[in-house]
Amino acid sequence: MLESQATFGGPVPSRQLYPLLADCCTKASTIDLAVSFIKTSGLSLLLPLFKEAGSRGVHIRIVCGDYLHITEPEALLILHKELAGIVDIHFYRSEHRSFHPKCWRFQIDQKDWILIGSSNVSRSALTSGIEWNYFFSQDQDARCVNQIRNEFEQLWKQSALLDDELIETYRSTWIRPVLVGQKSLDPDLEQESAPSGLIVPNGIQTEALYALEKTRQKGNEKALIKAATGIGKTYLAAFDSKDYPHVLFVAHREEILSQAAKAFHAIRPENSIGFVAGSTLEIDKDLVFASVATLGKEKYLNEKFVKPDRFEYIIIDEFHHASANQYRKILDYFRPRFLLGLSATPFRLDGKNIYQLCDYNVPYEIDLFQAINRGVLCPFHYYGIYDETDYSSLRFVHRTYQTEELDRIYLDNEKRTKTILRHYRKYPSRRAIAFCASKNHARFMAEYFFAHGVKAASVVSECDPAIHPTDLERQEAIRQLSDQKLNVLFTVDMFNEGVDVPDLDQVLFLRPTDSSVIFLQQLGRGLRKAPDKDYLNVLDFIGNYKSARLGPSLLLGNYELTEGGHVAATSLPPSCFVDFDLQLIDLFEEMKNSSLSARERILKIFMEVCQEQEDVPSRMELYQALDEDQIRLFYAQGSSNPFRNYLSFLAGQQMLPKSKRALLDGRAGEFLHLLETTSMSRVYKMPLLLAFVDGNRILPEVSEERALSVWKSFFAKGDRYKDLGVSARAEFEKISDVRHLSNIKNNPARFLIRSGKGFFESREGSPIALCDELKPWLDNSDFVFEFQDIIEQRFTDYYDRRFENRKGSSDSFSA
Repeated sequence: MLESQATFGGPVPSRQLYPLLADCCTKASTIDLAVSFIKTSGLSLLLPLFKEAGSRGVHIRIVCGDYLHITEPEALLILHKELAGIVDIHFYRSEHRSFHPKCWRFQIDQKDWILIGSSNVSRSALTSGIEWNYFFSQDQDARCVNQIRNEFEQLWKQSALLDDELIETYRSTWIRPVLVGQKSLDPDLEQESAPSGLIVPNGIQTEALYALEKTRQKGNEKALIKAATGIGKTYLAAFDSKDYPHVLFVAHREEILSQAAKAFHAIRPENSIGFVAGSTLEIDKDLVFASVATLGKEKYLNEKFVKPDRFEYIIIDEFHHASANQYRKILDYFRPRFLLGLSATPFRLDGKNIYQLCDYNVPYEIDLFQAINRGVLCPFHYYGIYDETDYSSLRFVHRTYQTEELDRIYLDNEKRTKTILRHYRKYPSRRAIAFCASKNHARFMAEYFFAHGVKAASVVSECDPAIHPTDLERQEAIRQLSDQKLNVLFTVDMFNEGVDVPDLDQVLFLRPTDSSVIFLQQLGRGLRKAPDKDYLNVLDFIGNYKSARLGPSLLLGNYELTEGGHVAATSLPPSCFVDFDLQLIDLFEEMKNSSLSARERILKIFMEVCQEQEDVPSRMELYQALDEDQIRLFYAQGSSNPFRNYLSFLAGQQMLPKSKRALLDGRAGEFLHLLETTSMSRVYKMPLLLAFVDGNRILPEVSEERALSVWKSFFAKGDRYKDLGVSARAEFEKISDVRHLSNIKNNPARFLIRSGKGFFESREGSPIALCDELKPWLDNSDFVFEFQDIIEQRFTDYYDRRFENRKGSSDSFSA
């Protein structure tokens, strides 16, 4: 029998709130809860109670709010997903007004009972925390019970229904709250454990797991999780793979494989684990961790060693490497039910569009600033330091400076080295990593620092302490750095991936920043959270090299410098700080004013690609070599965009091969130019044009059967079916052939014939055919190549732009 009572919390269960809540939930016919904030720790206790009550038809309503940002976004997501159809949930926007209710109303045996006090929804508040709550019925105080019931109804009307859009809006702006005297509430320093000792997903992993579940429900078979360092992507993959018996994890470093195996074993202890690396070939285990260097060999990518469908679930770690040849061989060989790419830095900024490899499906992403705001990563204090070194005479080949030339201006450059040491001492550090231009540079810097009283070491490949006393093997160097037997490690690219040094409190960039991927990887080495670590100092030594603005732009996007060198950038997390030497402001302005015209920049970029490839690139090769900013530059030129008349562009540079000059004049050239410029607000024309390609020739006409086959195959890839106006693969698969064929005839075929300058026509039994004037060219290898090249580049660009435009939409929600 229920009776009025008070709870006070503490170690004794009988004084805690949770047992009383559990009793009430099992007896109630109606449950209303108005609460200031909800955290996943408390929600995990209540979920079973709500689900059991919901199974009995109990009507449950919850109002929570955004006051002080204490409600966790992942808690809202769990509420919305796990209790759909069971609980009605509203969200109150406080708009800087205090919102502190903590009140339950239970209807039990036709009588209202009220539980009111200090407990929000957190594990501590429901169990051992010191919380005072009072439980009473309408028999004790009918007037107050009626008031509370009426106030709840008003609050319900004033709040909004919790849905995907509201959760996304809250999550995208959420900053983990900070209390006086604390670094943050519940800092996410390591993988979370439940009271039972089992490892459970942390908040961000929970969000990503729901996103992956949702994307599979839509029929997607590939996905890329784009997440900053520190969220536990390997644990995420282990959680997500639990329903798949056989899993393959691919990475390029054996250290990463070893760490991944430990994470998977913690989540899936019942499964056998094997490695494919070097001479170890344990391919028959449940969970296989494979080195790309070993598995990517032809002698292993065959059915004698492993069948293509051996693994239902495949993970590619550091997915930004996936465009490399060995990764592509692995991706092309295996046929998993689901492919997951993991990366902190999947940028197209360095060319090589890796989004295409995952069918442009990025169901979840959380960037560097969001991870800092959510308390997963520590803040940074970034200092842009002016480097007087003159880079103007150095050769810039393959979009980078030559190591030998950097050595020439760095080694024995005591003025520059003194500047670096002075700034290192200016910003006190216990553990630092400095990224250098070469092995020689790393050794030179380590010897200089050591000679000036700083405990330093060089960590490079081919470690040789007999000749270079400061050299240390990587693992030993990390151990000594952690133990503070060393204070700074000088390296090149040895710490980009697979190494965690949470206590690192300073990162120094001592060379030109040429690659966005490498810059963010190296920055990420220092952003792990650790006890007694408030922030990471970043010292970036910037000179007049060509990519001088790359590092600052990656951190700040579009930003403005004040006269004092401080940065005005509203996107920076409030706990971060950026400052530049005054000379850098002048340098950036000078570089901006001396920039080339758009036409000159395009020519320069094109020549650099030619130099890299040691040949004239095709349209597709050029497109794949460009970064996002360069692609925007090309397309901003309108009719001067090389992709709109590539053969003429090559001819203008005296780079058009003799065999292709005949294509420029006459109807063949006009036709190719039409393909380059035909309107494409939708992608429908591309699969129909692809149907003309038959091996090494172009068909004079396309039959209905061929048009239908190519059309269906094209839109079945990834989530291209969405271009047909359906939201799920199941809907696409229900579309009849008659409807597909009608779409082909009434859309791309009709528009190509109408606007194709006489090149296209319809014939009986064929929705589209080519005019007789083109017949002499249909077997010409150059014509066929250009035809295919145009189509591939155009539909790739279409899907790239569609992906860019939908970022932040409900199809790809970001943290």
